[in-house]
Amino acid sequence: MDETEDSGLVNALSKAKRACIRVRWVLICVTALFACGWGASLIVLVIDCIENDPLSFVPLTYLLRYGSLVLAVFMVMLQVFSDVIRDGKPFSLPQADRLGFISLVALVFVIVELLFTAGLSYDLIPEYGYSMVINDGNSEPTINLNIGMLVFSAIMYSLSAIFRYAALLQQLSDETV
Repeated sequence: MDETEDSGLVNALSKAKRACIRVRWVLICVTALFACGWGASLIVLVIDCIENDPLSFVPLTYLLRYGSLVLAVFMVMLQVFSDVIRDGKPFSLPQADRLGFISLVALVFVIVELLFTAGLSYDLIPEYGYSMVINDGNSEPTINLNIGMLVFSAIMYSLSAIFRYAALLQQLSDETV
């Protein structure tokens, strides 16, 4: 490599690092906004559960699980970008593990949403009054299968496999040099 190729590579890596810094700051802001909104919603539902309807713990449980999963994804994504900024190595085994964790969380989200809508659709808990008009205003009970999140889970799993393969190739390349 000559000097112009080296400077071009250094310049491209510097731009990529600055982009990762910007993305990390956006993620920090989005995570903070989500956490504030989620916390406020939890407080409102807890107060409603205590004061008005003690049987409204079902939406509270759903919101608690949903928010926990979303917050977990945000925190792992922050770790991904923080490691890239700190180490400059996007393709590493810890990054692959993080992306695999995100795919697992997305799959759990699909399952939780499916279980909650199935429970509400088929009136598994009739004493709580959940039956019709709970699923998007439809007059007939429906089950929600979040295909978008399922596809996201598959994409993140594929990315984790690609990152793992790239990290192992990089390790092999480093060992042969």
